[in-house]
Amino acid sequence: MANNFLIYKLLLVIVGFCFSHNFLAAQENPVIDSLKTRILKEKDDSLLTVLYADLAFQYRIGSADSMMTYAKKSLKYAQKLNNDRLLVNSYNLTGMAYQHHGDNTSALKWFEKMLNNPFTHKDSTYLTMAYNNMGISYKNLGKYEKSIDHYLYGLSIDNALKDLNAIALKHLNIAQVFKLMGDYHTGLHHDSLALDLFSQLNDTIQLPKVYNNLAITHFYLGNTEESIAGFEKAYEINLKNGNISETARNINNIGIVWRNLENYSRALIYSLRALELRKTLGDRYAIAESYMNVGSDYALLNSLDMALAYFDSTEVMIKELKRPQFEAEFLLAKASAYEHNLQFSKALYLIKEHYRLRDSIINERNKNHISELMIQYETEKKDRELLAQQLTISEKEKALRIKNLQASIYLIGFFVTLLLLTGGVLFYRQRKKHIEAQYENWQKNKKIDNLKFLIAGEEKERTRISRELHDGINGSLAALKMLIKSNRYSKEEVLEKSTEMIDQITLEIREISHNLMPAVLKDLGLIAVLNDFLFKIKRGGSLDITLYDFGDFSGLSDHDKLVVYRIVQELVKNVLKHAQATECIVQLVAEEDMVSVTVEDNGKGFVSNKEQMKIEESGIGLRNVKSRIDMVDGKLNILSDQRSGTSIHIEIPVLLQAG
Repeated sequence: MANNFLIYKLLLVIVGFCFSHNFLAAQENPVIDSLKTRILKEKDDSLLTVLYADLAFQYRIGSADSMMTYAKKSLKYAQKLNNDRLLVNSYNLTGMAYQHHGDNTSALKWFEKMLNNPFTHKDSTYLTMAYNNMGISYKNLGKYEKSIDHYLYGLSIDNALKDLNAIALKHLNIAQVFKLMGDYHTGLHHDSLALDLFSQLNDTIQLPKVYNNLAITHFYLGNTEESIAGFEKAYEINLKNGNISETARNINNIGIVWRNLENYSRALIYSLRALELRKTLGDRYAIAESYMNVGSDYALLNSLDMALAYFDSTEVMIKELKRPQFEAEFLLAKASAYEHNLQFSKALYLIKEHYRLRDSIINERNKNHISELMIQYETEKKDRELLAQQLTISEKEKALRIKNLQASIYLIGFFVTLLLLTGGVLFYRQRKKHIEAQYENWQKNKKIDNLKFLIAGEEKERTRISRELHDGINGSLAALKMLIKSNRYSKEEVLEKSTEMIDQITLEIREISHNLMPAVLKDLGLIAVLNDFLFKIKRGGSLDITLYDFGDFSGLSDHDKLVVYRIVQELVKNVLKHAQATECIVQLVAEEDMVSVTVEDNGKGFVSNKEQMKIEESGIGLRNVKSRIDMVDGKLNILSDQRSGTSIHIEIPVLLQAG
């Protein structure tokens, strides 16, 4: 067995060397060398514009910095020549260069310039290209609905042109956005359409991408056999193409599927294969990801020392990469490794570090978003001031014309002058009133529009921040901990049930990350979700918990459902952590304009009956509950005694939706 493994590793090294040789040879691009030579000899500005554009396009894969440099040189010559066709091409390349740098906001500005140029609407190829690139940027910015709209605009043009390759690519892009929105069935439909078209075209470059995407979709839908088959098909085609980067990615994805199936030994084999291939490429981020995956597999196989060795390599590379999002994922993976090997204190520390880093990432995004809103506000303010100045100038010009008219009329005669003067004054007053009324109406409408915009922006920001929070996970983790400590089940049953709960926790994290609120709240309703949550806790065996509900909760808004759900979660979690109770009762009452929540337990209580409860001196859980209640102008009342337990009563004002 050991000899077979050594032979297998040797084969991997040989294959990696062959791929590495092909990859390095690909870097010696004769097209780039030829273009640079021609640029040195060329004198004509038009040809220089085209040559610089071609050179920028050649660098789209190898170097984002070089692409930006040559795209701007092409743009400089195009602006000098004032040639619309050359300008449109330079706008497109400059926008793509900003995309490659990760600055999608700037990229959109260049694509909009491209779209606003008359030449773009004369050439359908450039028009669909603009819509496609804008769709990519909106996707990268998380504006998924706008992304799909622009992809569909481009798709309608591609259908008119009967461009099968472009149509297939649009379906591939649309599928990706739907999957980011959590709609995997619609994503699967568009991936299947792309697969049919690329199969007709026998496109061996795009086919493995489609198979890989289909495999990912099947994975999220729970179709593991179809998922593995898709990754293997992509792997076969990429292997024939000599595409080492994509081959490594396919192997890495197969390992993820086996890990999800709890076949950790097989997952480790694929993770190691992906790591060996990625080392030949020198892609630091991909190598760091593989180190993390190998470490996770060793941890799941209860080989913590091996896991930590690979995690150490990951940590060294993370310091070089400076990618906060990846670092947050790594902290969570390492925490899971410690938790799986029963080192809970280290796991808890890493989880806290994970949330601290995630909070800093969210705060940085919020700052950038606020900065964008301020810039937009200042721009609109300047536009309003300019319009006001134009109206003032217009009024002055009209008044001057009237005065000149009056002077001319006086020369004709007193009577005619009097009549014309009276008519002019009446006309002036009516016209002025009309203009003032228009301006006043415009100001009112503008204020309303601005208010709507600010409210929508604030609500969107709240929703985006709520999507990042993982409050819902804490209760499930507490229940898992109680299950692990429980003596009620055998080790095999504990392992089986723990695995089920971990899968559920993983699913909930993914759903929270991709949805504005837990999807089950919309699908099943508040009471059903709470019953499910409390059942998991009751299944742990240490706390007998019961839910009583009175009234109709179906009319609550999504926001109010989420507020009630999170509050109950936090209070029950506090009972589990601190109360040492054996019984707990949760009561929900829905009234016309209010929902009341009562949570009672028979635990040890917070304070003695002679002391007063202070929220600001309590634990983080209760302070979180108090913060949520304050945000919705609710009321909180706590009765706690060390002998009789704790009773917490909350009143939350709500606006029931019309049935």
